Amino acid sequence: MNFTTIIKGGAKVASRIGLQLSKHAPEILTGLGIAGFVGTVALAIDETPAALDILNETKTKLEAVDVLLNSNEPDVAEKRERYEYTPEKAAAERRRWHIDAAHKLLKVYWKALVVGTLSIAAILCAHNIAHSRMLAITAIADATQKAFDEYRQRVEERVGPEVEKEIRYGLKKKTITAVETLEDGTEEKTKVEKAEVRTGEPVWDCYTRIFDESNPNYKRGPGYNKNFLIGIQKQANDRLHLQGHLFLNELLDMMSFPRTPEGAVCGWVEGNGDNYVDLGIFDSCYRPKADFINGYEQSVILHFNCDGVIYNLI
Repeated sequence: MNFTTIIKGGAKVASRIGLQLSKHAPEILTGLGIAGFVGTVALAIDETPAALDILNETKTKLEAVDVLLNSNEPDVAEKRERYEYTPEKAAAERRRWHIDAAHKLLKVYWKALVVGTLSIAAILCAHNIAHSRMLAITAIADATQKAFDEYRQRVEERVGPEVEKEIRYGLKKKTITAVETLEDGTEEKTKVEKAEVRTGEPVWDCYTRIFDESNPNYKRGPGYNKNFLIGIQKQANDRLHLQGHLFLNELLDMMSFPRTPEGAVCGWVEGNGDNYVDLGIFDSCYRPKADFINGYEQSVILHFNCDGVIYNLI
């Protein structure tokens, strides 16, 4: 291993360490700011006895000024007349003692002031980094959602809404044979196409959920799941119009779905988009959802009509 290789390897390690520090900069700076505030308090407490001595000394000097200006004792009055000690001179002397005290206190507390200032700067810097990253992420999410909606629209225009939903939700047609017994006792077989979820892990967008046996609110029974989801949709719309906004995570909480990172920034804002929350239950052009509404299916694929990133809409 030659010297050049060592230098390149060291530069690579240093670069990776710098990248990790940049990644965790908000947390590091916030931690330093909190530690700095603790240090500021400790330094201030340690220097307080010296500061109290300065304040007591200044108080004594100010009291002497008041005595010299206002006392009626003969020796004090003689001294006041001899030095022509007027109220203007007394006010000037008070200012001088105040400035002297402030200067001495600054010398006492300068360490605490420096540490406190650096702590505030660290926390503000951490906030600025986190804020700029959030703005970048929301801009990316907004652009991605817009591109995805336009792509869906083009696919739907090309192949039709039902085929587009089958592609988006990862469904495929499975042909099953239905057997019907006729009046004369003979059996008639008919092939029927039925849509089902594809085997394996389908690709969902952040606004899509499957309401099925995995959800604790799911129950088998005619119409129960449909009525539950309709009730949640009404409750979500009431909250939207009461608050003026609704985060996707709030809706997921109402339905007992796990929260998502996207749900912390995406949702609905009153006066934007459709101006209401739609779970995507009713879709007459999509057969599986029609079967769910009519009671033939117990589970359903939900797609929420989110307006997008909330912070870009307010």
